[in-house]
Amino acid sequence: MRRWYFCFVAGITCGLFLPQLLSLQQCILSVIFAALLLAKQQMRALSGFPLALVWFSCVAHWQLNWLPDEFDSGAEHTIVVRINSLNSSPMPYFYQGDLITIDDYQPLLTKKVRLTWYRAKLNFKAGQVVKLKAKIKPVWGRANLASFNKQSYLFSQHIGYQVSVKSFQGFISETLSWRALLYERISALTQDMSEQGLLLALVFADKTGLDDNLKQQVQKMGLAHLLVISGLHIMLVAGACSALAYLFLTGLSYIFAVPVKLASWSIISGVVAAFTYAWLAGFSLPTQRALLMFLIAAFALIFNRKVTSVDTLLLVLFCLLLWDPLAILSVSLWLSFSAVIGIFLIIKLGQKKAATGRRWLLYLLYFQILLWLLLMPVQVFYFSGISALSPVYNLVFIPVVSILVLPGCLLVTALLLLAPSIGLWLLSWVDRVLEWLVLVLTYLPTAWLELDKQSISWTIWFLAIGSLLYWAWQRRAPIVFRLALIMLATMSLVAGRTWFIPNKPDWQVVVFDVGQGLSVLMQSRQEYLLFDTGFATSTGFSMAKSVILPYLKANNISELRHFIVSHKDNDHAGGWQDIAANLTISRYWHSQPQWPFQYCQQGQQISLGAFTGRFFTQRGKAVGRSRNNNSCVLHLTNGDFSILIPGDIEARAEAQLIKMAGHQIKADVVIAAHHGSKTSSSAAFVDATIPSWVVYSAGRYNPWGFPHQEVVQRYLKAGARGANTAKQGMLIIAPQGESWVIKGFRDAISPYWYHSALLPFVPRG
Repeated sequence: MRRWYFCFVAGITCGLFLPQLLSLQQCILSVIFAALLLAKQQMRALSGFPLALVWFSCVAHWQLNWLPDEFDSGAEHTIVVRINSLNSSPMPYFYQGDLITIDDYQPLLTKKVRLTWYRAKLNFKAGQVVKLKAKIKPVWGRANLASFNKQSYLFSQHIGYQVSVKSFQGFISETLSWRALLYERISALTQDMSEQGLLLALVFADKTGLDDNLKQQVQKMGLAHLLVISGLHIMLVAGACSALAYLFLTGLSYIFAVPVKLASWSIISGVVAAFTYAWLAGFSLPTQRALLMFLIAAFALIFNRKVTSVDTLLLVLFCLLLWDPLAILSVSLWLSFSAVIGIFLIIKLGQKKAATGRRWLLYLLYFQILLWLLLMPVQVFYFSGISALSPVYNLVFIPVVSILVLPGCLLVTALLLLAPSIGLWLLSWVDRVLEWLVLVLTYLPTAWLELDKQSISWTIWFLAIGSLLYWAWQRRAPIVFRLALIMLATMSLVAGRTWFIPNKPDWQVVVFDVGQGLSVLMQSRQEYLLFDTGFATSTGFSMAKSVILPYLKANNISELRHFIVSHKDNDHAGGWQDIAANLTISRYWHSQPQWPFQYCQQGQQISLGAFTGRFFTQRGKAVGRSRNNNSCVLHLTNGDFSILIPGDIEARAEAQLIKMAGHQIKADVVIAAHHGSKTSSSAAFVDATIPSWVVYSAGRYNPWGFPHQEVVQRYLKAGARGANTAKQGMLIIAPQGESWVIKGFRDAISPYWYHSALLPFVPRG
């Protein structure tokens, strides 16, 4: 069965690379093919692969693509939802819930949805069943290289649709779930705690009370797994309860001389404890995986099944992916399993050293360093960096959290419910411990190393060479083989740069998917220009921090030759401070300049590698005082390719631009003015620019309907093809042969099913 399990796991994993989910006909053909493989004894193991693809596609459709076609995403519906979120956020309008009915349609089973309510007048609580007037649409997130993929994340949580609440119609049931009642009780009793958010995160998996700076700090220290309920916490609670139950039952059997199956009953106690803790965490998907892993291990121990470490890992992974195929979209799955595999390998390699019992602290450090190295490729791939001090921090803080912090939080929670007076007395001590922990974590250096794609390649390469060298020495391979490996490692140091550094094109234009906004990065001969930054919010979130800077760091870009902010509107200038704080910038440009910016005045020329740029910014009575019409307008060309970025100018400024510049604004690519608004892109402007392509930078489902259909038709009539970040995600324009090409993230750069809408419910244009 081992080979069949392996083929099944491989098939589920290949679901990451499907361009689209299998259709009904393809599923039937795959099952027939699997049956043919099963009929041949030598090929039976391979049948797991097509069956896994069928299972993956069926589960994905069933969990994510369940709404019939007739439900228009632009219409309001009557929706009944059971709330799942505990929600202690100061902005209580984001929820997760189970949809019970929509109009007269009722799914066979309740389905998970994400609710947003921007003008909330009350706060929902877990367990309540509410009736709403709302719009429903498929989940859709910004799609960019090197940044967080919201769509993939929500799919991994089994959420395929989002509900936008328009009005509250009343409660069907106001009864809270038991978990919500416990949460409300503990929240009320701990409201005076300075670190209440950390206690609630460790007990109930409610992260909304955690300070954002603390979350970023621990993530960069490599300790994020300690401050939320993870597999580590489930295993700690289960192991501790099993040990306590074993001691208690041992004493009981000794005192009363009653024979007790100590091992079995202590393991069962651990299972109950793990199940209870997972329930407190709301049975989130990471806790489900940890619980399932512990149940499999407990079953093997209770029934005395002897299996190898490889078989154990393969069986656990098989069961997890059979239970939840969509888990492959989750970063936590890959991190947790990489850690588990690393632990198994390290323990196996270091059994002899561990058995001696000498220098145990040094061995633990050695253990953490090896685990850090094994996890490095996954960490760098997902987070573009790693903490250099992570092994030391984990060596110190895992015991602290495991022995002191987590038991203290769980004990005080139990006492607050069972013996409030004792619990309140102990609460102050637990709060001091948490304060101390947060204080230490805040002031310790993160030692964060920003690593790019080249570093990922180097890391994987040297881990492979190091593993081969270690294997050669352990197996006492021939000296010739050892010398060959050493020479290979030495040659990689000398020639590695030419192997791993990808050839960058002579020039490239990146139009980021920043939702309703604009941000364009231009590169030529290793010089860079950034035009606008997208929006920012009052909470500190910005497109610069979440989209632009991760891309720049992943591509080892730390300097800008030019930084241009077209005008002061938030959707163009919201994150300029974040850009200025993190990059070295030679020249700043703005249409309403204040230090450090200078005015992007009409006729001003700039250079960028092989490109020459010229500003066509308008000012004066002819265009008025509108910030839109005063936007920086930039034309860039290298003789073979040209692009025009007009900011948010409208028809009035376009007319003056044509009158002043004439044929000088002709361009191969035009970034549609004002995101494709009908107040811009006049017929005269389209005829004057004569573009081959027009690019619309707009938000999906934006309330203004950008780009307007009449603008789209105007460009089509002029012979220009269109590309839209709202549909295609990030757009990259780059040379190809003697011409150039535009590639979209969703359809060309990363054309996988989870980056696109689920059929048949296709998002409309």
